[in-house]
Amino acid sequence: MKKMPIFWTILLIVVAVFYFTHTDSYIIVIIFLIFYFRKYSQIQTYNRKIKQLETELPLCTNLYEKAKIWNKIINKETNMEFVKYAWQQIQSSIIKNGIVAQNIKTPVAVGKKCYYTTSVGIVKQRTANGKKYFDIKNAEPATLYIFEDTMEWIAQGHRTIPISRIIKINISTDYKLVSFILRNEAASINFYSTEAKIIQCIIPLIQKERM
Repeated sequence: MKKMPIFWTILLIVVAVFYFTHTDSYIIVIIFLIFYFRKYSQIQTYNRKIKQLETELPLCTNLYEKAKIWNKIINKETNMEFVKYAWQQIQSSIIKNGIVAQNIKTPVAVGKKCYYTTSVGIVKQRTANGKKYFDIKNAEPATLYIFEDTMEWIAQGHRTIPISRIIKINISTDYKLVSFILRNEAASINFYSTEAKIIQCIIPLIQKERM
């Protein structure tokens, strides 16, 4: 939980003393109080969000419920400090409780242990004016499946890669683009999704289990 920074408390005392020794300074005091209570309100809001997260997260019984909480945060939250804190807590919960294969009723998952499935956008990396960029606007919709040995996705076609070939996973600063670097492959595989961090977290856990 956050507390009001000591700087603001000291400043409040200084302003109070200034007000009582300069009775004509009420405008300065009012301006300060507006900023003070704005800061106080921000901290209280931050703390309420933390309390809500700490209440909801332990009630989650599976990975999809944790992903639902994460989706709500990543889609609506503008305070990146809270987003980072929330992900640390969700990631810790996923690692602590482990991941369990689910029964997915779809032909591609028949006879396979499926740890996760979600909608993603397949993103190509392009070059313009000598600079590389991810073409998110033209991402191809797909359904991603993460099995115990493979990562598969279905769009216009069906592609499969062994999880053992994944040697590095990168994530964008907004937490919505995950890139997989494969052994003996020059180009990365890129997915755009609000659940990119969930995907990034799952793969190493499966790799660890398969060692």
